[in-house]
Amino acid sequence: NSEIVITKDKRNSFKANGSYNPETTELNFNTHADSLSLKLLGAVITKNLSEFQGSASGNVKIGGTLNKLKFNGALFAANAGLKIDYTQANYYFTDSVYFKTDTIQFDNIAFKDVYNNTGDFNGVLVHDNFKNMIYDLDINSPKILALNTTARHNEMFYGDAFANCKLDLTGQGLKVALKGSATTLKGTNINISMDYE
Repeated sequence: NSEIVITKDKRNSFKANGSYNPETTELNFNTHADSLSLKLLGAVITKNLSEFQGSASGNVKIGGTLNKLKFNGALFAANAGLKIDYTQANYYFTDSVYFKTDTIQFDNIAFKDVYNNTGDFNGVLVHDNFKNMIYDLDINSPKILALNTTARHNEMFYGDAFANCKLDLTGQGLKVALKGSATTLKGTNINISMDYE
């Protein structure tokens, strides 16, 4: 048996107990998080999302093999936040995220933007060791900051966009289908350059 512990301020913020068989690569660990910093996600998720914040608490069992990890349990994310790099929009939530074998489940999570506009988020991510993700997500909001870019991000198209939306995001990997409806709202200010060289 092995034990892994992460300590912060004299408190165990993460603890894992279990075993690993090098011959079969089978894992069997019980993990417990107690206000574990979500900033750690930045070391694992290096593209598309950034500025992780908040903390996670809960229990997740990790099993399977190194080639096919299985997660079961739930983590409560407190004061969680992240930035979607493409849109430069930050979103925040406090709710539970569920892990069932090779899926990550979001059950009617209420989120907000930097202006406290709200929406809800439902869906499932199916993964193969956090690769080859399959998406089935729904996003609904009467008003949300959808774009928050400057000319530094894209000289041809930038600005702030507020929208009401009902969107379904499905697909796998880079093949993503976005269906639904969205309408820009008051406060939207988009700049489009007509200069072509």
